[in-house]
Order: sequence, then structure tokens, then C-alpha cells
Amino acid sequence: MLNPDKYVREGYIADLEPLLGGVPIWDGGIPVDEPTPDVYVLITTQTKRPTERTKDGFEWMGTITLDIVSIRPPGTHNTAIVDDIEEILIERIEQEIDIPGFINNNTLFVDSVSLKDENASQSVDRKILIYEHWLNWVD
Repeated sequence: MLNPDKYVREGYIADLEPLLGGVPIWDGGIPVDEPTPDVYVLITTQTKRPTERTKDGFEWMGTITLDIVSIRPPGTHNTAIVDDIEEILIERIEQEIDIPGFINNNTLFVDSVSLKDENASQSVDRKILIYEHWLNWVD
């Protein structure tokens, strides 16, 4: 029985990053050896629960959270940047992300939340996307 988490992340990164024109997607956080870019996407949270038991394992219902981040000089919020990336991501995810080792039975758009932060050194616009997947393990 496979744990789908790393395969879901691999599928998301492989399918989405080429569409973003150089905007990186990272698993969990910005790598320590990378400078912080002005725009990036993080896979921040995943959940899963078994739904049906088969003779070979489980079907899984799980969520994945994408955090789209745009960092600009103080006082210069531009939410269109994260909105445009969200649009690209939604369009591709709705076509079904390829998750290695699993059949994606269903994809459900759960939520989208906009966040803003302002401090003396930067303006940050964020968009949090949550998707749910119903997965079958492929033997």
C-alpha cells in the first residue's frame, strides 16, 4: 500500500511548474540555498484519510494546499500577480493532475483565500488554494 503524499506533491510540481514561466514551486518552503524570489508557490499542507479498503490497500481522500506568494516593495500591493497564477493553476488542476502510481478518481476545488501583509520592508500578497483528491492506488 502506497502513501500518496509524496506522489501527489511530485505530480503537482511536475505538471504545474512548466506552466508558470519560471515561477518555482517548492515542497514545504524555500530551500536554504535559494534566494527568496519575488513570486513563488509552496505546497504547504496535505491531509489524507482512507475511504475504502481493497484487497491491495486503500482508496484515499486527501487535500493539498498551495500557497501563492508575491513579494513587492512596501506600499505596492498587486493582487493581480497572485490572481493570474491562481487562474493558471486552477485551469490545469481541473484537467486532473497526473499522480504517479495512482488513479485520480475525482478532483474537488475546496477553497481559495486571499491574504495580505504589509511591513516596513515589503508588501506581501498571497492566495491559498485547497484541492481535494480521491485516489486509487494502481498495482
